[in-house]
Amino acid sequence: MSKKIQCPNCCNCFHETTEAFNPDVQPNGSMVRLLEPWRSWGWCAFGDGSDGRDKEVAETTATLVGDMICPNCEAPLAPSGRLTLVKGENDFTVIEQPAVLGVTPERIMAAVDKLPKGDPGAFWEVNDPEIKKKVLALLDKRTVHEEIARQTGVSVHWLKTLIPELRKERKEERIGIVKAMLAAQKSRDEMVEATGMSITGVRNMVEEIQNCQGN
Repeated sequence: MSKKIQCPNCCNCFHETTEAFNPDVQPNGSMVRLLEPWRSWGWCAFGDGSDGRDKEVAETTATLVGDMICPNCEAPLAPSGRLTLVKGENDFTVIEQPAVLGVTPERIMAAVDKLPKGDPGAFWEVNDPEIKKKVLALLDKRTVHEEIARQTGVSVHWLKTLIPELRKERKEERIGIVKAMLAAQKSRDEMVEATGMSITGVRNMVEEIQNCQGN
């Protein structure tokens, strides 16, 4: 019987053991299988795929224990040379650390159940205004992605999709504010206060808007 595997770093479960699993030998890629729904979403079994690893080769003996990386936090799955197995069929949770901003395992799994199979699109965090606000605030402080993931409960994998979308949304929102304030002949200082941008950022956005309107 297969058992779920827990990442010793983020405490999440994204894999299960295969028939090839042998607890008495050092693990390799053939001994684990990426779980659903992440498999259908096209996730790499190990890491985030940025290293160009072939998904078809990942779950084979060609992947040594040192290359078995958590797809969520990118930490080693077996730093001691052994995998951490979850006991019992009902012990699986997506997040085991204390809930952050109201994020609970039940909430995550309820959202996952609503997504169509094979849909690699935006995860549930994208629609949560509190998560958006927290991620953007941490980005403004130049916080590294791993720390943002720790503080918000959003995986590093999904942050790579979420962050560009949030930045685009915020820019569009700020453009709308600046356009309205330009029409009302508000000062640049007032725009800084309304948008949270620097004076240089406001000037650049005003110039961009005026150039677009002039074309």
